[in-house]
Formats: sequence, structure tokens, C-alpha cells
Amino acid sequence: MRLCTICGADETRQYPANAPRSNLLCYSCLELKNLEAQIADIDLFKSNHTDDYFTHRFPPEIASHIFELAISSPETPEHKHLSPLTLGVVSRRWHEIAWSTPGLWTQVSVNLKAFFDRPKELLLRWIERTGQLPLSIHIFYDYDVSAQHAASFTDVFGIINEHASRWETLSLRMPFSLYPRLRSKRDKVPLLKHITIQPPRFIEDYVFDYKGEILDVCAVPPLPQTVMIRESPFTSIRIDWSNVTTLYFSQISVSDCLRLFQQAPQISQCSIDITHSDSHVRCPALNPITLPHLTKLHIHFITSDVTVAGTFLDSITLPALTHLEYNEAVDYIALAALLARSSCPLIHLNIGYFKDRMPSTQSLLQVLHTSLSLEDLHIKMTQLPKDFFDSLSVPPGNNLSDRAILLPRLQSFSYRGKLTFDWISFINCLDSRLFIQGEGGGPLLHSIDLTFYTIRRHSNPLLYYIDEGAAARIRRFQVERGIEVRIMNGLEDMLQYSIEASTR
Repeated sequence: MRLCTICGADETRQYPANAPRSNLLCYSCLELKNLEAQIADIDLFKSNHTDDYFTHRFPPEIASHIFELAISSPETPEHKHLSPLTLGVVSRRWHEIAWSTPGLWTQVSVNLKAFFDRPKELLLRWIERTGQLPLSIHIFYDYDVSAQHAASFTDVFGIINEHASRWETLSLRMPFSLYPRLRSKRDKVPLLKHITIQPPRFIEDYVFDYKGEILDVCAVPPLPQTVMIRESPFTSIRIDWSNVTTLYFSQISVSDCLRLFQQAPQISQCSIDITHSDSHVRCPALNPITLPHLTKLHIHFITSDVTVAGTFLDSITLPALTHLEYNEAVDYIALAALLARSSCPLIHLNIGYFKDRMPSTQSLLQVLHTSLSLEDLHIKMTQLPKDFFDSLSVPPGNNLSDRAILLPRLQSFSYRGKLTFDWISFINCLDSRLFIQGEGGGPLLHSIDLTFYTIRRHSNPLLYYIDEGAAARIRRFQVERGIEVRIMNGLEDMLQYSIEASTR
């Protein structure tokens, strides 16, 4: 056995914690120990590499499919998708599989800023790896465009336009001035199904930069199914709306929205932010636009003009509507008229209003009286009418079918706002509706969620607590009747702390 002449370590490679002739290993022995540790790591890597399922146990097509799931799993948000380049650097075999799997490369994300000094060939090679699969094109540029910058984008748009026949998704976040550069050399883009347009992040007052530019990608307007547009004029995009089924459009005027509806009879889901009315809007009540397939509608009014909601609602009829979210509009009479005119099977209604001027109790009840099929009601407003639960109570009578019941199919109710009603009316309402039973024999109204603006104990002790008798009866509804009742004072469980205070 040979020993180190300096520290006494032997050649067994079992290095002692303390060297025989000194407190530490000598420099040479430490160096040797580090080298041997690196060799062991390499041996372990080789062992794992040999056992790699992708390279030796799975056929290439299975490995390709697993790679595709890793890159763009449906459960993974798009901004968290991996790049196929990440897979390609793991090993030579992974590189071969990734580069020969076209589905990994179909998400083509183009940050134009990166092409100031990046070779355009990188984009060309990326698209070449997609084979002939449909493409999802995402183009971003968040800044004003100078003439010099615009010139540097010519080759990039040229490459993208060359493959326009394979566009399936087109997502843009760039200035209006770049719209004309996106243009197919062919008459049609037959695969285009999804269009998303967003404003650049770092251009203030973006909409005021609009100078009439139009996103006109081919001679024959495309037929997308899904269109999402934020802060861009209706006139800035040229498409055939007749095939659109899902629409999101923020900041659109009443006249433009009605013009869009006239051209989009197949819409089934729609979310719109209405900004203002127009002086030249025709008299709407004479010939309302019918949208026969629209089942889900979310309307948000972002204007101080209280007449806008009425002008818009009087102009449409929605016979298939099942879900409605109606926000920031005080005109509930026009809403009631729309629901009555449409005779729609409304199931879900979400009403939100947080401005100073509150709708009248009568107009709100008028909306509810026209919604006999309603099952879920959610109200977010500054304050609920004080007699709301009195109106929601089932009137006394011997025959249930003879009673004039408000919302006879109601199953869940939620409210967010100020506490303005008394607990006795709330409890009496719950008690009266116990007679309306669901399929299992329990109460049909089985879920209630109340969240109040924060009430401070020291500033309003009477409202802060639910009184002892009311809290006990509400608890019995939970325990004996199986009704889910959740009552929150801001972030505090109001029912829980009220019961605990009464037992002290």
C-alpha cells in the first residue's frame, strides 16, 4: 500500500476525515478527490442516459407525443409553455427527436424587437421545422415604430406572410402602423380560426394613434370563429363575421356593436364593453336585431351616459340566452324589457353596479319577475333594497302552484355590498322557501353567500354582530336543512364570530 508522503492518505480512495499526518489533506490529494468525484458524476450521468426512456425504451413517435404534451399541455397557461429549444439541449438524441417533431414548433412567437440584430434565418428555420401543420402566429412590439425600425421588420413579415395559408391562430400586440405589413400573397387564409388583437404595452393613449389603418390579411376576408379585440376600433379589422361564435370586444360604441351583431348571427358567447352611444343610431325598438344562438352575454358599460344601456338593449333580442352578466348600468327597465321580449331560458344572472345612483327596487324586481327560469342570482351593488328579501319570500297560501312566487327555480343566491336589510326578513325568506323542494327532497334554494363591505366593531357595533336569535336560526338552516349559508364581514366569518360571542 502506497501512502502520500505529505498527508499519509492511502490509495484506497477512502479518504480519512482527518489526514494521518496533518489536520487536512494536502493539495494534491484534494485535487485528486475532486477529480474522482467529477468522474463519478459523469458515470452516473452515463448510467441515467443509458436508462433514458425516451432514447431506448419508447419508440420515437411516443417520445414525440410526450414532448408535445410537455411543450403545450392544455392545462398549462400559454405564457408558461416550454420552448422546444429547451428539450433540444438535453442530449443529442433529444435534439434529434425535438427537431423531427413538427408539432413542437407550431407556436411561432415573434418579438419584433429581437429582430433588430437577430438573423431572420432563425425564424425561417423555426417555421421550416413545422412541416405543413397549422401555425399559431404571435407577433409582439410594444413601442412606437420609427421608419428605421419599420424597415428592419420587412423580412420578418415577409417570412410570416409566405406561410399565411397555414395560419390557424393570429395574435397581435403591435402598433396600428404595422397592420398593413401583415398581408397574405394569396387570396385566402383558409385555416384562420382565432384572432386576438391587444394594444402595445408601452404606448400611452394607443387608440388615438389610429389613422385609419386596417388589418386586411387577404383579398377574401377570413372566416374566424373566435375574435378577441381590446382597445382597437371596429373599423380597424376586415374579416367576415358570419362564422364568429365567440367574441370579446372592449371599448366599442353602441352603433359599431350593433353593426357587428348584424354581421355575426352565429355568436354563442359574447363579452363586450360599451363605451358610448352615437347620435346617428337609428330608432332601435322598430326592428331589434335577433341573435338566435347567443347563450352567454357579458355586458359592461363604461360610460356616464345613463341612456346608453337602454339604447343598446332595446336594439337586440336574445331568445337563447341562458347566462347574463350585466354591469355598471342603472337601466333595469330596459333589461326587463329585453328579457320579456326574448322569452329566453335565463338560468344565470349576475348584476353589478357600484355607482352612486341606485336602481329602484321596482325596476330590479321587474327584471326578476321576467326571469322565471332563473336558478343562480348574483348581485354586486352598493346596497341591496331593504325589502328585497320580503319580495323574495314565498307568500302564504294552501296551494303552492297558486302562489305568485318570485324566482320559483332559484337554487343559489349571492350578494356583495352594504348590509342594508334586517335579519328577520332574511330568515323569514329562507323559512318560506323551504317548501320549494329540489329533486332530492331538500330545499331547492340550497346555497346563499353574503359578503358585506367591512363593518368596524367600534364604529357600528349593532351591525357588526348578527343577533343571537337570528344567528341560531341561520345555524339550524345549515345543520337541519342542509342549506349552505356563508356570511362574511369583509374577510371575517360574520356568522361564526357572532355565534361565538353569544356563547361567552
